[in-house]
Formats: sequence, C-alpha cells, structure tokens
Amino acid sequence: MFSDVVKKAIQNLYIGNVEKEKAWEAFKQLKVAAKDDADAMLFLGRCYAGDCYNLSICEFEEQSVLSENCIRESALRGSAAGVLCCMRNGIFDDEVKEKMPFDSLEEVMDQMFAAAKEGDAYCQNAVAGVYYWGDILEIAGIDLEAMPDENKADFYVDMFSRAVYWYEEAYRNGYTMAFRNLAAMYEHGGTYEFEFLINKEKLEELFEQGYQKGDIEAITTYLSYLAGNGEHEKVQRVIERGIEVGCPAAYGLSAWYQYDDFEEAYMEGKQPVSSRIVEYAQKGIDSMYGGECHGILACVEMLEKGYLEADYTKIMSHLEQARKLDSKVGIGLLAYCYIEGLGCEANIHKAASIIDQCDKITDMFGRYVAGKMYEYGIKTPKSIPRAIGLWEIDEAVFPPSAIAKSQYYKTWYGGWKKKDIR
Repeated sequence: MFSDVVKKAIQNLYIGNVEKEKAWEAFKQLKVAAKDDADAMLFLGRCYAGDCYNLSICEFEEQSVLSENCIRESALRGSAAGVLCCMRNGIFDDEVKEKMPFDSLEEVMDQMFAAAKEGDAYCQNAVAGVYYWGDILEIAGIDLEAMPDENKADFYVDMFSRAVYWYEEAYRNGYTMAFRNLAAMYEHGGTYEFEFLINKEKLEELFEQGYQKGDIEAITTYLSYLAGNGEHEKVQRVIERGIEVGCPAAYGLSAWYQYDDFEEAYMEGKQPVSSRIVEYAQKGIDSMYGGECHGILACVEMLEKGYLEADYTKIMSHLEQARKLDSKVGIGLLAYCYIEGLGCEANIHKAASIIDQCDKITDMFGRYVAGKMYEYGIKTPKSIPRAIGLWEIDEAVFPPSAIAKSQYYKTWYGGWKKKDIR
C-alpha cells in the first residue's frame, strides 16, 4: 500500500523504540517525497502535528495549520490513510468529500482493511482508531440516534471489541503508540470509561508484553501504574528492565528512590555517595519524573557540598524547573533559599507562601524555614519554643539550624530569650 520511502518512515517514526535521529531523518525524507507521494504528504503532516501523533522523544514542533494542510492535501491526492486522518482531525469537510479520488468511504476503508489484514502495523492502528473513536458511524452510515436503545449496548461491545483486536495486532507488530489506548481501555475503560472494557488481567499481560519487548513507552506507563498503586516491590524489576533499554522514566524513578536512601544516610551523619543518583537524575530529567530529578539534583548539590560551598545559582535553576513541573521534591530547599537570599533575592513572604507544600516531618530544609516562620510570627502565631524544637531536630547535621538555635538561650524559668550579640 505504501511506497518504500513511506514504509521506512513509518518504521523510524512509530515502530519499536523510536530514536530521535532516525525520526528526523524520516521527516527530511518525507519532505522530499511529499511532492509526488500522497501518503508521504500525510506522514509529513503527522510530523508537523507534534506530540499529538508522535512520541515526545522526536521533539517535532507542533505546527497545527501546516499539519492540517498536509493531511487534507494527502486525502485530496488519493491517500486512503489521509482520508481517515482527516476524519480523526475534524477536517473531513465538503471539499475533501467531493474531490477525494474515492467513490465512497467504504472504498477507503476497504483499502485500509486489506493492508491491516496483510500485517501493516500502521493500518492496523488506524483501523482500530476508526472503531475506538467512532468514525465507523460515518463510514458505515450508522445513525446511533435512530438505533433502538436495547441494541446500543451490543453495538458498543462489538465496536470496541474490534478496536481492541486491531490495537492488539498493531502493538504485536511493533506499533508503539497502540499501547496507549489498549492500556487505557484495560485500566479504566478508555476515553468513554466503558466498564465492559476494564480487564486488569489483560492489563498485566499487556504490561508484561511491553516489559519483554523492552518497549520504553510501555515500561514508562508500567512504572507510573505500579508506583501509583504502591507496588514498590514490582517497581524495582521494571526499573532494571527500563535502565537496560535506556528508558528515561526508569532512570528518573530510580534516582528518586535512591535519593530517599541518600537523605536518610545523611541524616544519620554518614557521607553517602551521590554519583549514581546524579547520573540517573540527569538521564531522567526529560521523563515524567523530570521535576523530581531537578529537585534531587538541587538537594544533592546542597547536601554534598554543604551550605557554604554549594552553587546556589545551579540549585535555584533546578528548583525553579522542579516547581514549574509541579514537583514537591526540593520545595523545602527552595523556601530556604528564598528566606536566606541564596541564588535569589531574599523574600521571606515567598518562602512563607510555599512552605505549607513541604513535608516538614521529613524535610530538614522545611523544618528550618518553619522554625523561622514561628520565630517571626509569619502565617502563624509567634512561638520561639516551637522554632527551637524544629531546629533541634537537625542541628547536628544542618549548620543553619544549629546557628539559628544558638542565637537563643534558655532562661531560669524555662523560657527562651534571644542573645544580645554586639
């Protein structure tokens, strides 16, 4: 169905673990081939769609107008896959209907079906999408409103069973993005949350299939699923597999787990080694754990070099990125930097505005800042005893806490008074 150039582009854009360099080479080849090849024009348009139709590792810039123009042009020039993509994009307008060189949508579907049955992974995924997103209604001329209510349940079961079948075939043949909709259907019923699609056993089988393949997309989703459900024993096995195949999320989550041990060792007065944590956090920055990785890199810089030698410009750069990515890792350190003016202009009110997001039970930076809030009576009633109580927890391992406490002495009646330092 597709030319050799398009087949190679599909292989480099969608099959298996996609590599950025090969994806960009495919993009360049499609730009040349699109002049004479309608299908090449379609896949060029999909590249211009950015993350909508491509894995994020490709880093294709989204240019929606250009994308839609290419996709429409491909349909007008006779790409059956382009016609289906027009339907999916909501641009199957009257001009496309009248000028496309097909007698009907059934003819378009027949071409796609034939290629899907021959094992073309892209066409299998596209056929699955026709059922999953309901485009089959227009293709087959089905009027849901006119359908008796008692028939609708069976119709949906049949339609989505076909979607599942073709997504499974596409994924079995290496079409990575088919995994997303399959996993969504098995976990929570997909976009429409149909209960009859939920199948935890099939979900586990799908995850295991992705694990065995070394599929980075599947491993990333599997890690999120396991971590979100607190299945930490299973997580380590998947992390190890992810690191074997270079999965950024596996590096990021591993760095997060390792940092917990690093911080615990530090609090015990030990000198833990950070080299692997730093390496893994750097490799995980572009994953869904990117915010946590930025926070970890900031905290390790602080704990390893000490509060006098740390590079606060680097620390603040990481902390600002972590905050943009909604991560709470390092939020206590960020508040500490604001209150002391390290790597930024001192702003106690900014520190106060974020300290409530910090887990002050486990975060020594947060405890230090919370102590300052009690000391100055900001956002809380002034209480020197409470401030001292927080600083005492970390005075042996965090000098600023020891210094803050040392500025007070206990009076004979049990109160606390600030020393007159001149």
